[in-house]
Amino acid sequence: MNKLLMTVATLMVATPYIFATQPLEKIQLKDGSVYMGHTIQQIFDGKNSKTIFFTDSVYKTVPKGQVSSMRYERQNLENLTSENWKNWFNAHPQLTAIDEKGNREVVLYRINLEGERNSVQAFLLEKSPDTYKFYIIEATRDTIPDDEIALISYAQRDPLDVNGIVDEITTVDDDKYTGQIVSWNNDFTGLLTAEGTVEYIPNDKIARKAIAPLNPNLPLVEQVEFLDIVEGDYNIEGIIILRNRRPSIDKEPYYTILNSSEREEDMKMEDVKSIKRSKNGRYKPLRDIILGREDDILVNGLQTDSVLNEAYKNDKANYNGFKLSENANPIVVPSTDDSSLDLIVADNSLNNDLYLIPITKKTILPNDQSSNYYFTYEDLVKENIRPRSVETTKFGNKKISYNLRAGLYLIYRKNDNSSYLIQVN
Repeated sequence: MNKLLMTVATLMVATPYIFATQPLEKIQLKDGSVYMGHTIQQIFDGKNSKTIFFTDSVYKTVPKGQVSSMRYERQNLENLTSENWKNWFNAHPQLTAIDEKGNREVVLYRINLEGERNSVQAFLLEKSPDTYKFYIIEATRDTIPDDEIALISYAQRDPLDVNGIVDEITTVDDDKYTGQIVSWNNDFTGLLTAEGTVEYIPNDKIARKAIAPLNPNLPLVEQVEFLDIVEGDYNIEGIIILRNRRPSIDKEPYYTILNSSEREEDMKMEDVKSIKRSKNGRYKPLRDIILGREDDILVNGLQTDSVLNEAYKNDKANYNGFKLSENANPIVVPSTDDSSLDLIVADNSLNNDLYLIPITKKTILPNDQSSNYYFTYEDLVKENIRPRSVETTKFGNKKISYNLRAGLYLIYRKNDNSSYLIQVN
């Protein structure tokens, strides 16, 4: 079997179980174990190179001799204290049983592994003459020798994501590939292209790997979830934007790092002892929305419902405008760190005339029987808040962004006379 077929075969040897949450990375070992989480450090030391991995959960193959004790625990599913375990069993109902009272029961083990100080809760998936295979949900920091890794796979970007990074690979033959790296092993790199095809590129043919922002209108640093700390004789913190393994004849292989001052710095690969990863505080994931209806209005991602209004005139109060229905209640919108409020609407003629105004609390006008919210055409003209920006999104929506303080506001759409109350906290 050639190396490419072996790589595809490795990809297809997937566990027949659903993950509790979609992991950022999965590391599959040669013994069949699969670690879910994300890499926090790569240590380069020749044959002793290793990966430090933050594990959320793991399908772990363990030689029987390394299990020092196992204790059987049968529990009612609803009594489990871990929401992660509940979610996992709900995703795998075939692994539960029904007791005589109709309750769903599950079986978990409390296991002690050699060299580990604490016991862990585990589900026993498989048992062979020599090994156990457990599923364990436990946040751990694991050191994985690189020579034990069969495959690393990465979560695919959601189609609705509007920022992130694009991987660009150039081969020694000057072939260029663009997409998202979704897998890697010692022989091949798997790149998901815009057409939905995974292209397997032999690692010994790759000259350069670079990254670019998915959204060219936003800074790269806002589109990268982790920062790189490249450690050698000195350290550089930033984003590795280029891995050049085949530079020009007068240069040695090197990394290019966009540092914290947004300047590019190079470091020779042979000088790099490790690469750490840390959470990027400036990361701002953005996602577009597919609206259910053409008249939908989403406020900071929350669905809003219109409240009834009626033309209302009160001569005694010298009032001529609109009155909202008595039971009108605002939707509560949490404020963001930068006090921004985003409206997402369909980019059509219906939404050409939108107004956003502050509105006072309920009042009772003379001759009225109840307190209500009121507004006038004059309010719409004089109090209308101008948006900070208006843009068309990836899926053809209109995104209208405002800077707002906490308070009560009214959105009014003139073309269908609809009103929406929002409370910004």
